[in-house]
Amino acid sequence: MRARSRLLWAATLAASRALLVIAQLSDDADSIVEPAEFNIVEALLQHGINVSGIPDLCSSLKFIYGDDAVETRDEVAYTDFTSLYWSTIQAEVRPYCIFKPFEPEHVSVVVLLSRLTQCPFAAKSGGHAAMAGASSIEGGITVAFTNMRGISLSADRKVASVQPGNVWGDVYQELTKYDVTVIGGRIYSVGVGGLTTGGGISFFSGLYGWACDNVDSYDVVIATGAIVRVTETSFPDLFWALRGGGNNFGLVVGFNFRTVPLPGGNMWGGSRTYTEDQFPRVAEAYANIIANAEEDPRAGLWHVYLYLNGTKLSPTTLYYAEPGGQDADIFSEWNAIPAVADTTRNLAVADYARENTENTPLGLREIFAVITTKADVEIVDLARDIYFEEALAVADVPGIVPCLVAQGITVPMLKAMRRSGGNALGLNVEDGPLYILEVSVMWSNRGDDDAVYAFASAVLGRVNAEAKARGLGNDYVYMNYAARFQDVVAGYGAENKARLKRVAKKYDPKEVFQKLQPGYFKLDRAPVSDPRAADQFAALVRIDGRVDETAIAAVYDQLKPFSPELLVGQWEGGSFDTGHPTHQQLRIFKWAGKDFRSVDDVDPIMGYDKDGKRAWVREVRFRGVVTASMVYDKFPINIIDSFRYVDDNTRERNMRMASTPASPALDAASRTQRNSQTATSQRLRKREYDRKAQRVAREKKKNRIAQLESLVEKLSHQDDNATTASLMAQLSRVTEQRDKLVTCLRTTSSVFSGHVREAETWDSDEATGELPLHRPVDVVSHQGSSSLSASATPGTASVPVLENDAETNKNQQNANDMEMLLDESIFDIDHLLDDVMFEPEVPTTTPPVTMNEPRSPPLPLASLTEKSSPVMTQQQRQQPPECHCSSTLLVRRLSDGSQVSCNNWKAGNEILKEPFVLSDAVLSLEDKTSEDIPVHAVLHGWDSLAHSGRMTPLWRKVRQLDELCFSACGQTERLAVLFIIHLLMRAYADPGLVKSAVIPQWYLKSPLQEISHDPSADYFAWPALRYRFAVSPHQYCGNMFWHMFKEHLRIVWPYDFRDCYVRNVQLGTYGLSSLFRESVHNLRCWTMEPDFFDRFPELRQDMSHTEVPRDAIPRSRVP
Repeated sequence: MRARSRLLWAATLAASRALLVIAQLSDDADSIVEPAEFNIVEALLQHGINVSGIPDLCSSLKFIYGDDAVETRDEVAYTDFTSLYWSTIQAEVRPYCIFKPFEPEHVSVVVLLSRLTQCPFAAKSGGHAAMAGASSIEGGITVAFTNMRGISLSADRKVASVQPGNVWGDVYQELTKYDVTVIGGRIYSVGVGGLTTGGGISFFSGLYGWACDNVDSYDVVIATGAIVRVTETSFPDLFWALRGGGNNFGLVVGFNFRTVPLPGGNMWGGSRTYTEDQFPRVAEAYANIIANAEEDPRAGLWHVYLYLNGTKLSPTTLYYAEPGGQDADIFSEWNAIPAVADTTRNLAVADYARENTENTPLGLREIFAVITTKADVEIVDLARDIYFEEALAVADVPGIVPCLVAQGITVPMLKAMRRSGGNALGLNVEDGPLYILEVSVMWSNRGDDDAVYAFASAVLGRVNAEAKARGLGNDYVYMNYAARFQDVVAGYGAENKARLKRVAKKYDPKEVFQKLQPGYFKLDRAPVSDPRAADQFAALVRIDGRVDETAIAAVYDQLKPFSPELLVGQWEGGSFDTGHPTHQQLRIFKWAGKDFRSVDDVDPIMGYDKDGKRAWVREVRFRGVVTASMVYDKFPINIIDSFRYVDDNTRERNMRMASTPASPALDAASRTQRNSQTATSQRLRKREYDRKAQRVAREKKKNRIAQLESLVEKLSHQDDNATTASLMAQLSRVTEQRDKLVTCLRTTSSVFSGHVREAETWDSDEATGELPLHRPVDVVSHQGSSSLSASATPGTASVPVLENDAETNKNQQNANDMEMLLDESIFDIDHLLDDVMFEPEVPTTTPPVTMNEPRSPPLPLASLTEKSSPVMTQQQRQQPPECHCSSTLLVRRLSDGSQVSCNNWKAGNEILKEPFVLSDAVLSLEDKTSEDIPVHAVLHGWDSLAHSGRMTPLWRKVRQLDELCFSACGQTERLAVLFIIHLLMRAYADPGLVKSAVIPQWYLKSPLQEISHDPSADYFAWPALRYRFAVSPHQYCGNMFWHMFKEHLRIVWPYDFRDCYVRNVQLGTYGLSSLFRESVHNLRCWTMEPDFFDRFPELRQDMSHTEVPRDAIPRSRVP
């Protein structure tokens, strides 16, 4: 059926392509704005794509455009591609696949398919950004413009059309042939797309402005999939926004640059290196060249300070827009300063860009961070001193090359930015000249990331604070040098930010490029919070006296927003004294104390207000960011408190009164979460409830015993003929006989287990490192000489047959006799062990209730392999006796409200037998969350996922099983168990799934598991153990087995638990690390500690075991 739908889809696609006309570049604003009833499917049909029967997005793209256009994780080309990112921080990001479009229309299709499937994406031009997720995306699709590298020149040589797959060195190399160039990057390997949309400082910016100021028109794929030619006259608002607005409006598939003459393609430039004794002179020379740029705008530089191996140097790059710069008057001051090294000379633009690339090699970890200040030499001296002071903290970081880079935004640059309607950067001529101060660091090891980020933030945070204190501050943040914790668009100014958001709302009303392309700098936020913001907040708290409102607001704006649910609990704190007249009243009213019982039930003045709910919590937009906010409902004026996240125990609140917007009262405090909200207090509260329930149960039991004793006494008085005494004696004899029969049963079971021997093993795949699978144990036929057989093909178990000798027949007869004798629940004693091993929270005799889930046929018990299973007689397929553990009447309530048996084996079977229905959409969600949810559950608990919308039917079952059996396991073991159980459930839920592609071979059913059995048996890792449980679960159905199982289960993992998973910082989702995923798929890594086999020695041959000491492998327990 699936093959047929694929053929039908292909035929439709071919027919559509026969009528396809290449999309025209529209210049009608009304025609491209997305209508309210926009239909994505119809839009795809206009591009020749029929989505009926479409598979997942990556498979769709490969089907449509061929293998050359899509690289997946299992391909060598995928690894080759990711290794070419400039920073290894980006190279570590693992997209689901990489799509390499050949033409703009392909980009339109991927945008529409992304909208249809809600699969996130990123776009890569040159891949020279330093932060993770800037031009790649974890688990999504990276659209790489590798195949779109066209460069063409208009007939009059005034416009060069450049596709986004180019790097600047290639563009210069091509245009030099025609004695022209364009305004672009200064490093060969930097991509055209990112640099231009972020601004773009060039060798020629003093003459012509930045790269974005020299784009004549853009070809853009917008959210509707339309390919739009954007010019100053056709779409002036979008044209303005694209000039510095980043990736927030569409995917640019073509840049049409105005060219500038460059005869011979040559210029002058190079590097000069100065020692520490010359620092005052080079700082002065740097300041003068920026201040005097109007005298000769052809000159430019970047001025560097470097601390390396205990040595302080200043390697400064100078350049001039034409040959012979060494004789230019503007460089005379530099020529007079002695340099220890000098590479300045005349050379081609492309060669100069290549030389700069050699100073910034790929393959290292990188960070940029930047601020802007007004031009003043004292800022240069101050920044240099702070940089060298802070650099000592990271001097020992392996491979570190920390730099402080100073550049200029000159008055000629600012004037050139006015051309063609200006740009979105928010820079004015009146503000110039300005300095751009950048911290740029290269280092080797991931473990040093936090230290390096803190270093960069500390340097610029201190310099920025000093600059503002001296009246030299400026809010502009240059996007191409910004760090992941900087809010770039906010630095453009409130007016420009609002205008950019209006443009985005017009052309992208569904926020495709805000949500489905989440990486890099968005309109409302920085990618992450400043790592130093918490320290800055702590410093403000320590101030004894009045605190400036602007300082509080600056820290507040750096902090991340968060969801309302994270406020639930009791909080205490204080307020900053900003000089507002209400400050003392707030303290008297204990305004900082809050009790968030839920988002809808808040006591806003804890310890003062006594008459119930007065507020609630919702997400509210404040200072351009949507965050958790408390809205008061019983005051004469409207008050809203908007919170930001400081750390796990602290939130900062900004209070505003709607009636007095001009003079807000900033009430920001250290709100330390009270002990009642901590995990310790929650456990204590639960323990108290448990003890109360147990006291009630004991009281009931005591009363029941007293009632029975009274009844016995009464019967004794009425027993004139000793009938009761006779019956009691008979009961005693029956009980004694019962005990003997139970002993006999266990002996027989032990004899049966003795027949279980280790058979030949399957051939193992040395490449995968997986433990060879055991063939199932021998089976004795009930039909005389008849036998069971199975295919002996590789990967399929065969069943050896025992000859029916006299001893075998005798054993078989004994087994049959015992089955008849013991088929009564009166012989069950394991429920007594169950009651010892588990004390129910609320003892009850009410039968278990059915869970409220959609009904459908139960999970299939058929083999997951496509091999033929042995033919079995009806007698051999008969149901085994009902598990003795079913006799217990005690039940317990799980967190979702469902009631299950106190016996874990029975409860697990109840959960796994419960039918459910999964739609294709839910199956897709199961796949997307297969790694995120188990990590999230182990780290943050199941309750944190309760309202996320991601708890599918399968995950609800996994949660129930986890609460029954695994919640007390080590974190590593628990994560592995939750992941592998869900993997098998997902396979059972979709019979059409190619099981062998997603499930380890050892986890597939063997033919012997065709015997009718409890579904719990199928979820154990070890094949031999699964078979044992399929044919004889009674010996292990008690809770003692589960207690020891969860205590001694070990995953061989010689690393910290934090190495088990990775986190996508843009999406906030988790995934398994590749190394841990390999371990989970390797049966050798699933082991039991030796102590387990002291209690169950017969299982030693069925399960992997480790002799590694308990403390040799990290094992973190859930508290």
